[in-house]
Amino acid sequence: MIACYALPTGVYAQSIALNPATVEAMVNDLGPKSRIIMINGPNISVLRPGDNANQQIKSAGLTKLLVAAITQRLIAEGAVELDTPVSGIIPEIVEANPFERAVTVRHLLQETAGFATPPSVLQSGPKPDLIKAHHLKKFIIKQRSADQLSAHDPVGWAVLVHTLEAAVARPFPFLVKQHFTIPFGLSPSDATIQYAKLSGKHMPVLVSFSEEAATTLAQLLVSNSTINDKTYVPRSRYNAWHDEASGHRLHPNANISMIGFSAHRFGGRTILSSLNSWCGDNTAFTAFPREGSAFLAVSLDSKQTCASHLAKTVSERVATNLFPPVTPSQTLALPPSPSTLSGRYIRADTAPAWLRERLDQMTSDWFTIGGFDSSGIHLTATDGTTRIYRTTGPYMYESADPFHDSKDALIFSPFKLGGYVIKNNDPYRRIDILGVASAFEQLLPWILLTLASGGIYRFTMKDRAWRNMAVFTIMGTALVSLGLYMELTAWPHVLYEQDKAWLISSWRVALNIGLMAVLTVPMFTVSFSRKDKLPQGLIEPVVKLHLILLSASAISLLLMLVAWGVAGTFSAY
Repeated sequence: MIACYALPTGVYAQSIALNPATVEAMVNDLGPKSRIIMINGPNISVLRPGDNANQQIKSAGLTKLLVAAITQRLIAEGAVELDTPVSGIIPEIVEANPFERAVTVRHLLQETAGFATPPSVLQSGPKPDLIKAHHLKKFIIKQRSADQLSAHDPVGWAVLVHTLEAAVARPFPFLVKQHFTIPFGLSPSDATIQYAKLSGKHMPVLVSFSEEAATTLAQLLVSNSTINDKTYVPRSRYNAWHDEASGHRLHPNANISMIGFSAHRFGGRTILSSLNSWCGDNTAFTAFPREGSAFLAVSLDSKQTCASHLAKTVSERVATNLFPPVTPSQTLALPPSPSTLSGRYIRADTAPAWLRERLDQMTSDWFTIGGFDSSGIHLTATDGTTRIYRTTGPYMYESADPFHDSKDALIFSPFKLGGYVIKNNDPYRRIDILGVASAFEQLLPWILLTLASGGIYRFTMKDRAWRNMAVFTIMGTALVSLGLYMELTAWPHVLYEQDKAWLISSWRVALNIGLMAVLTVPMFTVSFSRKDKLPQGLIEPVVKLHLILLSASAISLLLMLVAWGVAGTFSAY
């Protein structure tokens, strides 16, 4: 069954006419619990009516697109600029740092600001309004420099909403009304705003759309028209919004992070889609801006049907079977792939702020790129299996296994600071030696027990230097153990729920004092050897071995805490 209707005509791309019945026949085998809406010029067709035609659509991808659309209107009005550092607008939240690349409005809209992902253990839930500025500042933790990688960034969207509100001195609900519902003739109930606490991937602001509002917003990707044939933004601003050259990409053939949406090439055509979407989001969109067509996929059961995969499959089938062929555009010239791609890579679509989640990330999803040979490069996955990928272009590889998914591909980044790779559209980052930090965690109890055993010299040695070493060892081990325990179990609760940043600073100072105390062990060991203070007799080799173990444990602890980002850190966030 196909439901069709038309919205007011306006400024559309030159649409390629699509027969709704033909398209529906192509997608009947996809996701039984889903709705698919096709936008073809001014015509809207519901290809898969589903069961809940009147359900409210809550979508992170559509919310990002709406905020981007509002920003485009504010740019056209001169209220804000894409490359304006946000520290100049909301300095009480984002402080200017002359030693870092400034985070701009563009970075926030492309999700390349590099903010850490909030701890997922924080209690999520509704809040009466957007997170307050003084509390949001605690989430401003940078895990990477701006413009390195585009990844879902809930903190960035909270910062952006605060930035827009500060730029025009108006609350966000007013901006939604002024720049979305009124221009398109929608009622306030068609786009209601829900705020939530920052926790994991949860968006701090999520707009609940009616189906008409969601379709209208998706249609904005192919039409710069509002009611009464008025343009939404000036044509030059609309063209700049769709300008792929201004987007962020890791490789000429990788997805492009645009202003509030993503773009990629398929069969020589540009497809726009939800920005950094994931299967937990129940609605996704795709659009062909030059062909004047868009698709909205609504999953009625996100556990069974992934909306982003559904929208992608629909658009690719339409492009393959119903659009005339086009000549693929030329990509940028790149030098040959270097052999330095070898190393260990971990998932990078989140950048956890909490040490516990960072360590878990290092063990949950990783792979190692091995050596190069005539067959290609070798990839060893988390489960220990090895696959071979053959070269398809500069920094590009695809699986050479005939029984494996032919779309399994690796695209390495030759731009920015390097160290990133896209594997099946999922970003990974190179960590090399830091990757063994997760293995160090299993050795940590033994390292601490070994260091604590140095306390025995407090009771068995009469020399003052030996007794001092014992005191430093016992005290240092205790302070480090306490500090690490608090870091791994209590940090998010103390900072975000109890609001006691001073307590975190206290245990971090104590931890670093303890680390300095432990690092005296190698110095004591060298001193004992030079001054011939080692005990004589049968016990001498045992003591020497023990001192070697103590020194190795102290140095290992230092390297571990440096790799974990704990050593030398004193502030709470």
